[in-house]
Amino acid sequence: MRERSERHFPWASTAVALLCLVWSGCGKSGPGAVGRSEDKTPGEVKPASQETPDNAANGHEEEASADKEFLISDYEGVVRIRVNASPPKGHPSDFFPTQPGTRWTYAIRKGQVDPIGFTMTVWPMGADGAGKSVGMSSRRLLYSRAARDSYGLQVTVKGLAKQQGPLRYPKGVELSIDRDDLGVFDGCKQAFWAISESGRYDVTLVLTFDPQSSRAPGGGGGGFGDWGRGDGHSMRNYFFADKPGIAISLSESPDSLLFAGVDRDLQGYEGREAFHFVRRVKPAEKEAGREWNHLDEGFREDEWFARDRGLVRLIQKIKGKTSMTMELASFKPGRE
Repeated sequence: MRERSERHFPWASTAVALLCLVWSGCGKSGPGAVGRSEDKTPGEVKPASQETPDNAANGHEEEASADKEFLISDYEGVVRIRVNASPPKGHPSDFFPTQPGTRWTYAIRKGQVDPIGFTMTVWPMGADGAGKSVGMSSRRLLYSRAARDSYGLQVTVKGLAKQQGPLRYPKGVELSIDRDDLGVFDGCKQAFWAISESGRYDVTLVLTFDPQSSRAPGGGGGGFGDWGRGDGHSMRNYFFADKPGIAISLSESPDSLLFAGVDRDLQGYEGREAFHFVRRVKPAEKEAGREWNHLDEGFREDEWFARDRGLVRLIQKIKGKTSMTMELASFKPGRE
């Protein structure tokens, strides 16, 4: 496996700032906005042709016909933003089940090019994790030694978690990664969803990593400066509820998440509303004297979270070519 890690910057603490970006050019929005947007130029915005889904039998004909759609173009291509005339009823958590015992089993198929994973990890340095932290990014191939037509991923909600890595959100759960053929969760030690409802419903995916692993600074083998080091951790935006067209990211991260609106005509889930998100990871910065390779490319992931199901579909594309498709194969609801 080819993997390249780059040390980026020392952090005095693990605190992160939340950035909000409205791609339609309306400026910052939402709680946690810090007065600057990650991308100052939102790209070209134009109305999309109106398409009426064949869902009259599901009772959504009136709402769908009144929805407005816009196309946003940027360096990763075109994103369709759907502004729903009739917002979904209920609570955002209806699209994000977290009851203990909830289980998702996915079938993953590779595409025209090799899929890529990206993680930004923070490593506390010094005795008991005190002092500065080191941030490192990892771009890696998602691969398996065994060539198959389909690969598996199974995730289960293990139970409630009062602490989620470095976070202490009032609502959090620990996940059990039961199967991960391609390394989507990057061989993490623990996985959590940290859930906040302060201002809006917001879910952060938190992964922790063993300080003795080869990915740690010094290679995990007792290198200089790693005495007393604690677990490394990564955090990224995973799900949120806000106005369509808003994208958020963690400070200093090239990894952002855009809410593209609610789909009522997702193939295979007609009649079941689904939140549509677009995750974008920017390409690596070019360095003089180093040859550009596939791992340096940026990628886009379209993700759909269906009501009462959670994540049901993910499609990753690199430079317009499909690299990975992940489909929900089976779902087991949890207990209250």
